[in-house]
Amino acid sequence: MNVVPFTSFPGEEVLGTFSPDGNQIAFCWNGERGNNDQKSHFVTQFGESSIYVKQIGSEKPLRLTFDTGHNDFSPVWSPDGQRIAFSRHSETEDSIFIVPALGGAERKLLTLGPHIALGARPTLAWSPDGKLIAFTYKAPKEEPSKIFLVSPDTLASHPLTSPSAENLGDFNPAFSPDGQSVAFVRFFREGESADIYIVPITGGEPRRLTFDETYLAGLAWTADGREIIFSSTRAGSSAGQLYDYGMAFVSGLWRIPASGGAAERVALGGLNFFFPNISRQGNRLTYGQRSPEDANIYRIEISDKTVSKNPPTKLIASTRHDGGPQFSPDGKRIVFHSARSGPLEIWMCDSDGTNLVQVTSLNRRAGSPRWSPDGQQIVFDFYEEDKGDIYTISVEGGLPRPIVTGDADDHWPSWSTDGKWIYFASDRSGKYQVWKVPAQGGEAVQVTKEGGLLPCESPDGKYVYYNKGGSIRGLWRVPVDTGEEVCVLDSFKSERGVVVSDGIFFINPDAKGGAALEFFDFATGKERRVAGLGKVNIIPSCVAVSPDRRQILYTQNDQTGADIMLVENFR
Repeated sequence: MNVVPFTSFPGEEVLGTFSPDGNQIAFCWNGERGNNDQKSHFVTQFGESSIYVKQIGSEKPLRLTFDTGHNDFSPVWSPDGQRIAFSRHSETEDSIFIVPALGGAERKLLTLGPHIALGARPTLAWSPDGKLIAFTYKAPKEEPSKIFLVSPDTLASHPLTSPSAENLGDFNPAFSPDGQSVAFVRFFREGESADIYIVPITGGEPRRLTFDETYLAGLAWTADGREIIFSSTRAGSSAGQLYDYGMAFVSGLWRIPASGGAAERVALGGLNFFFPNISRQGNRLTYGQRSPEDANIYRIEISDKTVSKNPPTKLIASTRHDGGPQFSPDGKRIVFHSARSGPLEIWMCDSDGTNLVQVTSLNRRAGSPRWSPDGQQIVFDFYEEDKGDIYTISVEGGLPRPIVTGDADDHWPSWSTDGKWIYFASDRSGKYQVWKVPAQGGEAVQVTKEGGLLPCESPDGKYVYYNKGGSIRGLWRVPVDTGEEVCVLDSFKSERGVVVSDGIFFINPDAKGGAALEFFDFATGKERRVAGLGKVNIIPSCVAVSPDRRQILYTQNDQTGADIMLVENFR
């Protein structure tokens, strides 16, 4: 098997699919419009992208869609090679369109309605006989997402799958070469666990093919219908790795008999494969692969009263990943994690970015550093193999001390205001919840009951704030002792925020004109703009505020990309 880049354009090219003759690939790309500053890690999730077609062996692609302000993704060919169906996502609705494969007028096939669950990147599939298109749909206020079939001629549609209410839903349908079955991915919890199922085209109870309960990013049938190739983190990649640091999925390509059995890794070098596709002849394979990110820490000077006019400046930078910053309690130093020496380690520097010092040398992934209230210790999560543990280390260096270890995935630690407890997120109960443990180690105590990630205690020590990740938006809080949880801020954007005494500083990546730093005031219940950050790719990472509240730190990805790879002589 020979692997070569099929695309190497600026920006992100993803979701490549072969034409019926196997000589062309349709894909979506965000680069020609100059949209290389997308807010997400995949243009299939947010932002603007268009559909393109490129001949194998040719360099110049043919652009098929030109509607600005939309996200066109998931192109699939009609069996005769004359048309391409694709999904279009806008702020108001999701739709399915069809466009001639050589270019021409678009035709809306189906309006799906308001925004559906793009978190699992719903893709399309066209049946081998051309009579049906499979798609993912979730009606408003209805859970979970289902696979539907629609006729491109009559527009008659009906559901094919009926997942139970505790599942996120079914995604990524793929017709078997004989058209008698559809394989799909069923997500149990968004972004955390999924498996492959197969259902007859006539419907009925699906057959479960894999039992990994791990992250999946697309699947494809081999041309003879005997196997399914899929992208999976089954070799080891925890939810923390998928969720944290803005890093690419640590995923490989695997193959499994369609009749069931053991999965084997496809013998291709590298990592971070997603959404494979196989030519009808079976001799070619394509997949998406992310390029390394160059994440750096930025600083912006702010004012309590007016919108800052100061532009952000790059404070801590390298050609590798730098992120997760936090000011020391006295504001004189910054702790952060960095891959500049290899795997992520904990580093410190002065508040102006000088005098860098490596704190840990564990040769594994260490991240999410947080200062103790007295400024003498740092707590962090440490990944050995595929799960996280919680450690502390003196700011003077030395050996890290384990605080929380075991079989569970424990990460995102933070200190209580009085320094007596360490909060963290853990899946030890089967679902990620907020827990706390005495700062010297001991028995962990569960804090939340309805899910929780990225915990932090309020400065007055009365509440624990957290978010829930995935499709559940908002910043939540629960009393430190006991009590019911409350959603404090509906518009809170994942973990891009920090709680202070009178409110919350947070980054809104969807603000008008680009990402913006905003402040939610507890007293008034209103949000105000603090500073504009521009059309940049904000890494999901903590926001840090200096003790005098004059500076904000955040992490920005200055270079991102994804290319489509082509495997010749696939077998």
